[in-house]
Order: sequence, then structure tokens, then C-alpha cells
Amino acid sequence: MITAVTGLVVAVLHLRPAPQPRERPAAHADGAAPPVARAPDSAKATPDPGPSVAAPAAAIPDHPFPLAKVVITTADNTLVQVGGASFGVCQGKKALALAYGQTVPFGRMQSFTVASSGGGIATRILLLDGTSLDGSLENCDLEGRNDAGRFTTTLDKIKRVDFQR
Repeated sequence: MITAVTGLVVAVLHLRPAPQPRERPAAHADGAAPPVARAPDSAKATPDPGPSVAAPAAAIPDHPFPLAKVVITTADNTLVQVGGASFGVCQGKKALALAYGQTVPFGRMQSFTVASSGGGIATRILLLDGTSLDGSLENCDLEGRNDAGRFTTTLDKIKRVDFQR
């Protein structure tokens, strides 16, 4: 009986047609394969971008660029140049804090002038866009580094600071 069943299975397998190899695309005369058909770009689903939003304005840095120079004009008209990354006021801060509450980062300034007046320090800050702000400052330290070493003074002993980019 085992022989009969085995013979039947073998006979059925021989009667089935042999699997045919998959057809390959015909090659061009130069041997290259024919191009593959693709769906047109218009058929691709693209998400709706929604309402257009204007790109934000270029960001203005809050501190001078590391390679920027800062030129300090002292009260006796001596010019001192320091590196922008090392320049700071009031214990290394990278901004001026006006008495009425406005803080202006150095990265937004072209320059500022200082004048002592009746125990206070008046300042005029010239911003990058050409506008100016007037206010008063607390007298504190001003420092920076240059090739000669560390420079330090106080705000009441300077006239002007220019940021060179």
C-alpha cells in the first residue's frame, strides 16, 4: 500500500507543468535595460501646505560675533581695541541695562556714548537699524581682552564704545 501511494504522488508531480522562469525585459540593442514605467508626478499625493506663512526676519545675535572688535574711547580720548567675545560690562554682561527697564544686547548695537551727569550716567545707544535709545546707566565695570592683556575701567571713565563687525 505504501508503494501504491508513493507511486500515485510521484505520478501527480510528473503531470504538473514545470514552473517557467520569470520573463526578463528585453534588452536594447546597446545592452541597456528598457526604462521602467513610473506614475506621472501629478498622480503622486502631495500634502496641502496650508496657508502660507512669511519666513521670520533674519535673527540678530544677542552678542557680538566672536571675531568682532570693540573700540572703546576713554574720557582722555585714548582708543582701546578689545575682542568682541571678551567685552562685557557690569561683571561680564553682554548687554546694557537702562534704568527704566530696557535691556539692549550688544549684538543689536552699532555704538553707545556715555556722559556723566549729576551723579548718574547718561547714555545714547545707536542700534543697527539706525534708531537710537536714550537712558541712564548704573556705573559699573567695563572689561575686555586684547593682545596686550586685560583692559578694565568703569563706565564713568569712557566716552564711547563702537562695535565693529
